[in-house]
Amino acid sequence: MDQDNVESPQRLPDASISLLLQVDLRYNVTVCTECCTGVAFDWIQSHLKSHHGIRKELDAVMEYLNIDASTLSSSEIKAWISEV
Repeated sequence: MDQDNVESPQRLPDASISLLLQVDLRYNVTVCTECCTGVAFDWIQSHLKSHHGIRKELDAVMEYLNIDASTLSSSEIKAWISEV
């Protein structure tokens, strides 16, 4: 179907794309299940795009992960590591 010729085009759902992400609730860190690495919240979009070719808005990522608040940011992770 040619979406350009539809009278009132709607955004097509992209549920078929898995985001390869999970939240480690113990540490409040997002984990890329494909790369087996933690990803700071402010790096999620960049990681998905550069490593997996996936473009997503953060609100879609948060909905996919079923979270209301962001996971740890890169600055929070740096501070946490320096305390340990």
